[in-house]
Amino acid sequence: MKKSLIIAAAAATLVVLSGCQTQESKSEPAKSAAQASYEMALSKAKKAQAEANGVKNEWRDIGKMLKKAEELAAKGDYAAASKMAAKAEAQGQDALAQAAEQKGAGNPGYLY
Repeated sequence: MKKSLIIAAAAATLVVLSGCQTQESKSEPAKSAAQASYEMALSKAKKAQAEANGVKNEWRDIGKMLKKAEELAAKGDYAAASKMAAKAEAQGQDALAQAAEQKGAGNPGYLY
């Protein structure tokens, strides 16, 4: 009798605790669409930066733009942060295009 009572109490405790856990996770706010958009733009920009760095042609301002985007996002201005990240991505893509266009160009003849 005592064993079944202890087992029932333990089961009831588990049910109550699992119910509390579910309540906590439901109260967490979901990401806003602007925040999700920013995170996607930041991810793309960092990828473009890494690719440009891989061909040794990362432009000067890409890192500064990414830092500024992260600062804006920390303040909650996800729209401006997304724009800044998109600009950084564009610079990364332009850097890749420049590297491809000028591959093998070498130095001008008057330098030799």
